[in-house]
Order: sequence, then structure tokens, then C-alpha cells
Amino acid sequence: MASMMIVTTLGNTAFIGLPLSQSFFGKESLPFAILYDQMGSGFGFIIFGAFLVPMFTGKESLSVKVIIKQLLT
Repeated sequence: MASMMIVTTLGNTAFIGLPLSQSFFGKESLPFAILYDQMGSGFGFIIFGAFLVPMFTGKESLSVKVIIKQLLT
């Protein structure tokens, strides 16, 4: 259930966004588009998953402080 909640909440924005960026702004825009996509979707996926997965695995609930510490180390 947790995996379905994660993948339905965060879409594959690079699938359409990167070709559109290249067609509108040229090849030189791709590094910026990839960076922007990873900053939005990538971090969202990691942070949302870190909070959601423990709830569905039967483990004890982790505090925000513990989750942030685990993400940074």
C-alpha cells in the first residue's frame, strides 16, 4: 500500500518534462531541467517515502528528528 501511495502521489515528471524542455529551450536547458526535476520530485520522493514506509511496515513510528537524522547520515 505504501508503494502505491508514493508512486501515485509523485508522478514521473521527467518523462514529459525533459523532452518539452529540450524542444522549447534547446539542449543546453537539459542540465537545468534535470536539476530542477531532482530537487522537486527526487527529494519529495525520498522524504515522503521516509515518513510513509515505516507506517506500513509495522515498525514503530519514527519521530521527525530521527527520520531527518537518518536521511542526512
